[in-house]
Amino acid sequence: MVLQLKFFGGWDARLGEAPLACGRQASRLLALLAWRAPREVERAWLAETLWPDADESRGRFYLRRTLLELREALGTAAESVLHTEGSRLRLTVRTELQDFDQALQRGDLTAALALHTGPFLAGWSDEWVLTERTRCEQALLVVRETRTLERERHDNLPQPLTPLRGRSRDVERLGELLAQSRLVTLTGAGGVGKTRLAQEVARGCARRFRHGAVFADFSALTLGASLSDTLAQALGLGFGAANGGQDAVLRALQENEILIFIDNCEQILPDAAQLVRTLLTRTTQVRLLVTSREPLHLPGETVWRVSSLAPADAEALFCERAREASPEWQPTPADEAALSVICRRLEGIPLAIELAATQIAALSATELAQRLEGSFLSLLGEDLSAPPRHRTLEAAIRWGVELLTEPERLFFARLAVFSGSWSLEAAEAVCADTLLSQEQLAPLLTRLVGRSLVSKSEGRYRFLEPLRAFAATLPEAKTPELQARHAQFFCQLATQQLRALRTHGESAALRALVQEQANLEAALGRCETPERVRCLGLALGRFLRRRGYALAAVVPLERALGTAPDDPELLCERASLHLDLAESALAHHCATQALAQGGDPQVQADAHNLIGQAAEQERDFARAHTHFLEALQLYRSVGEQAGAARMQNNLGYLAFLDPSQDRVAAEESLREAITVLEASGDQHAVSSALNNLGNLAFLRADWRAAGAAYAASQEREEALGNPLGVARALSNLGEVRQQQGDRECALSLYNDAERRFRELGSPLADYTAQLKESLG
Repeated sequence: MVLQLKFFGGWDARLGEAPLACGRQASRLLALLAWRAPREVERAWLAETLWPDADESRGRFYLRRTLLELREALGTAAESVLHTEGSRLRLTVRTELQDFDQALQRGDLTAALALHTGPFLAGWSDEWVLTERTRCEQALLVVRETRTLERERHDNLPQPLTPLRGRSRDVERLGELLAQSRLVTLTGAGGVGKTRLAQEVARGCARRFRHGAVFADFSALTLGASLSDTLAQALGLGFGAANGGQDAVLRALQENEILIFIDNCEQILPDAAQLVRTLLTRTTQVRLLVTSREPLHLPGETVWRVSSLAPADAEALFCERAREASPEWQPTPADEAALSVICRRLEGIPLAIELAATQIAALSATELAQRLEGSFLSLLGEDLSAPPRHRTLEAAIRWGVELLTEPERLFFARLAVFSGSWSLEAAEAVCADTLLSQEQLAPLLTRLVGRSLVSKSEGRYRFLEPLRAFAATLPEAKTPELQARHAQFFCQLATQQLRALRTHGESAALRALVQEQANLEAALGRCETPERVRCLGLALGRFLRRRGYALAAVVPLERALGTAPDDPELLCERASLHLDLAESALAHHCATQALAQGGDPQVQADAHNLIGQAAEQERDFARAHTHFLEALQLYRSVGEQAGAARMQNNLGYLAFLDPSQDRVAAEESLREAITVLEASGDQHAVSSALNNLGNLAFLRADWRAAGAAYAASQEREEALGNPLGVARALSNLGEVRQQQGDRECALSLYNDAERRFRELGSPLADYTAQLKESLG
C-alpha cells in the first residue's frame, strides 16, 4: 500500500485509502521526517525538535518509543519507506511539499496554488511548523509578485530587420531627452527614418520602465477613428477596455511606469494631440515617444527634427542595400564619385537611397547616377509647392515605380487595396485576373520586396506609409472589381475562422482575425453588397465581442442588421452584446425577435439560451430555468452536444444563485459538461464550468475542492489571455484562503484581483475591495 501524506490545509496521512492509525506524537514524527525527506535526519535532532523541554536521555527514550509506534502503524510499508542508518533516519516518500517547491522553482504559480490548499500543517504550532509555514507563504508571494510583474510588463515593440545606420548619437541624445521630458516628438519628412530611429530609441529605453514599452501604430487610422481602441489593443487590454474607451485606457495606465511609442500621427494630428494631452494630464508616470511630420504643439513637448543621413552614412547605407539586392556587387574606385552624386541627389533620405540601391542589379553606380541627373530631376519640378525633401522622396518613389515592368507596376498599385498587412494567399486571390495570373504574383511580390517597395516580416507583407500613400493615388488601386475581390476574399476568410471559435482551433482563429482586422474593417467600409455586409459585419462583431471589445462590436453588427433587420443569427449576436453590457431588457427583446423568426432549431436554442441569461441577470430564476431547459432539449435534438453542455453549465451557475435548485445534481451535471466541452475545445466554457464547480464547492465549505477548481479556471483563462477571467479566479481564490484563515495570502490575491478589475473598468473591483476590508 502507498503512503500518502498531506501538509497543506491540515495534516492527513493515509495508507492506501485508509487513514493511518497512530497517535499525536507518532504523527508529528512522521510529519517531521516527511518534511526533511528524502534527506537523512539525526536522531538527536529529531528528539530535540519534538521534545525541546526534555533532557537528552529522556528525549531519546521518547523518540525510540514513538518510532516503535510509527513502525507498528505503517506495518509492512515501514520496510520500504522508513530506513535506519546508524544514528540517522530517512523517509523515502514523495510529498506534496516537494511538488510545491518544484512548482515554485519553475515559476508555475497555477500548480503551486493548486497544491497550497491551506496553511502548512494548519492547526499545529510547533516552532519548525511555523517556520516552514512562513517560508511557503513567502515563497508563494514572491512567485506571484514576479508573475504579476511579468504580466504587467509590456513589450510589443517591432523587431528591426536591419542595423540602424548613422544614428548612434541621435539614439543616445533622444534617450537623454526621454529621461527629461514626458513627451518627445520626432518630426521630419516622410522616408527620413523617423520610425526606424524611434524603434531603436524605444528598445534602448524600455528597460528603464518598470512596465516596459508599448508600440501603437496610427498609420492606418483616419480622423474620427477610435485612437483609444487602437491603444487599448496595443496594451493588450481585454474585456471592458474598448468598452470603456479612453477612460478604460487611463485606468490601466494610472499607476504604470511605461513608455508608449506612437507612430505616424500626421494624418490624425488633432485627434492624436488630444489623446496625448489627456495621457499626460491624467497619468503621472507615462512617457510618450511620438513620430509625426509635424509637432503636436503641446506644452512640454520636446521636438526632435530627424535629419537626413550624413554623406558617409548615406553612402554606407546605399552599399549595404545594394549588396542585399546583388550579393556579388562591390563598389569600384570608379563608383566612388557616382555614389557621392547618388546620395547627394537623394538628399541623404534613407528610403529614397534604399529604393535607388535596389537598381544596382541592373545598372552600374555610374549609370544610376546619370539617370538620376536626368529623369529624376525633371520629376522634382512637378510640384514646387511641396517642401523640398517631400518632393525628393515623392520623386524617388515615382521614379522607382516607373522603372518597374508593366506587371510589377500594376501589381504594386493593386496592393494598395489592402489595409495594414497582407499574406501571399490574399494577394494571389485579390490581385489576380486576366491581366495578372496567379502564378505570376509570388515572383512579382519577391521582386517588389527586393526593390524595397514592399516590406516583409514574419511571412506577411506591408507598405511603408509613404509608399502606401503613393500607391493609393494610382487609378489601378481603386477599381470596383479589385475591391469586390478584396471583400469576397475576406468574407470567406472570416467565415472560415468563425467556424473555429469554440473549438480547439479558437486561439489560432483569433490570431488570424487579429492580423486581418484592418482588412476586414476596410472591406466592410467599402462594401455595398448586402450579403457581404452581413458576412463582414457579423464576423467583425463576433470577433470583437469574443475578445472583449463589446462596444466596438456594436458598429459592424448594426451595419449588418441594417441590411437584414430580421436575421435571427444577427439578432442573437446583438442580444449577446447587450448581455455583455448588462442590458438585460434589450437582450431579451433581440433574443425574442430571433425566436419569433422560427426556422433553424440551433438558432432557436441560441435564442432560448439568451432569453434565459437575460432572466438570470434580472434574478428571475424560474424563467431562466425554463429557457435553459428548452435550449438544452433543442441542442440535443440536433446533436449539438457542446451547446447542450453549455446549457448544463448555465444551469450549474443558476443552482449557485438559486438555493431552491438541486445543487448536488447540478455539480454532477457540471462535471459531465466539462468532459464534453474539453473534447470540443471550448476553453472559455470549460473555464466557466470550472468556476461554477468552485462556486458550488464553496457553498458547502469544501475549501480544497473550491480552490482546486478556481486554480484550474485561472490556468485556462491565462492560456486564453482573458484578464477578466484571471481576475475573477484570483478573487475567488482569495475568498477560499480567507475562509481557511490564511489572511496574508488572501490579501495578496485580493490586491492582484482588484488591480486587474480596475484596469478593466469592472464593477467587480468594488466587490473585491469590500472583501479586503472584511479581512480587518
